[in-house]
Formats: sequence, C-alpha cells, structure tokens
Amino acid sequence: MSKVISLLDSFSFRIIKKVGLAINRFNLIQENDRIIVAVSGGKDSLTLLKALILRKMWVPMKYDIIAVNVQSD
Repeated sequence: MSKVISLLDSFSFRIIKKVGLAINRFNLIQENDRIIVAVSGGKDSLTLLKALILRKMWVPMKYDIIAVNVQSD
C-alpha cells in the first residue's frame, strides 16, 4: 500500500483521495461491483479511470473496472 502511495505525485494523490471521499460519502461502490467507465479520450474520463484503477490497489474491497470507448459522430 505505501509503495503505491509513495510513487504518486501529490496532485494524483489528491485526485484519488477526492474520488475515494465521493465513493464513500455516497456509497457508490459495493463489494463485487462491476464498474463501467465510458472513456471518450478526454481528460476527465481518463482521470477517473486512472483514479479508480490506482485506488483499487490499496482498497480492501474487491470490484471490477471495465473501460468502454465512446465515440461521438
């Protein structure tokens, strides 16, 4: 756990911490959930995907993350 945190820069750590606070406050993720992240290639969707993946490394809860590419015409 501490290895993952020590490798993060302070900005990434703050983002992941805020994502974690929102998840806990609103009870967004439960044990064995499957989370689909719609990735459009923008900064917001890629940041959310990265935050969820990195957060999963030290959270004791088991859940799956699935990235889905979204294309707009």
